[in-house]
Amino acid sequence: MAENDAGAAFDRDFGYLMPFLDKVRAAGEALPLGPREELAALLAGERERWTRIRELLAGGTSSAVTPQNRAPAPAAGTGPRGFTIGTLRRRE
Repeated sequence: MAENDAGAAFDRDFGYLMPFLDKVRAAGEALPLGPREELAALLAGERERWTRIRELLAGGTSSAVTPQNRAPAPAAGTGPRGFTIGTLRRRE
């Protein structure tokens, strides 16, 4: 797959991802203060990071990794809990 084709190969996925991130953010507004703040912190910058990923896949030029565009380290205790990558079904 050529570099320029890589971005197009994911257009459909990005079409689902961006609205999904918006829905998660909106659903988080109904949470109590503590979980709402944690969710907001986890989602902070996600849209921008995925937009940049899409640009790179479409053949955009790379820039140096700076603290502003580096993905944040996950907060302690916020890792996946029983979920898998791929299927949405929980493993028993």
